[in-house]
Amino acid sequence: ALTILKNEKTTKGSMNLKRLKAGWDENYLSQLLQDNNF
Repeated sequence: ALTILKNEKTTKGSMNLKRLKAGWDENYLSQLLQDNNF
């Protein structure tokens, strides 16, 4: 899961911020999973 966040370049910020955003925003989480073929 951390590799997915490391490879994600559309959101600027720390790994912790990206992890929290994925937990808060279902659209962002869906985008992460689609971009990584899950």
